Amino acid sequence: MTKVDQQFDIKVLGLEEIEEIYMGPAVRHFPANERKPMKAIRRMYQAGAYEGLGLFEGEALVAYALYVVAPDGQNLLLDYYAVLEDHRGKGIGSIFLQRMSRWYADRQSILLETEDVLLAADDKEKQLRSRRNDFYLRNGVRETRIHVSYCGADYQVFYLPIQEQKDEIRVLDALEQIYRVMFPDTYKEWVKIQTKSE
Repeated sequence: MTKVDQQFDIKVLGLEEIEEIYMGPAVRHFPANERKPMKAIRRMYQAGAYEGLGLFEGEALVAYALYVVAPDGQNLLLDYYAVLEDHRGKGIGSIFLQRMSRWYADRQSILLETEDVLLAADDKEKQLRSRRNDFYLRNGVRETRIHVSYCGADYQVFYLPIQEQKDEIRVLDALEQIYRVMFPDTYKEWVKIQTKSE
């Protein structure tokens, strides 16, 4: 652990803290079509299927990560992940990603959804999405050919291996389990998954 890394602490976020973040900074960090109703997060949290981690410098929150947990507890979907504006450009995003991998050392993997580069509206948006993906790839995250659409948003799926490397079939299986937690009554209607060729 580096000296810079040591100045930060990870803390588990309770439901009230998750709500404060979700109704506060997350509104700035994520577009409306990517923010699920708070009642859905409460439902999942109360069922043990949602959790959050905060990265703190002293008492100050500098970054947050909110997760949906698969029913078997072995895989998580990184639902919302952001560094607060005043702390960006300092390598904190990489530090937090590496720390969460150690925090969840007993899990198999963390799945991630990133905005689909192939569906970017223009070159500027394509470059922005590509830069975000490059950040994850530099930090040990693996790209898949799995693409997902739901609630008016389109994503490509990546994953961070922790205890095991996954082939795409196993990634897809874990992803489907998580989406059934997120959309218990509307999974088949709302979620479209496809594997795209190169």
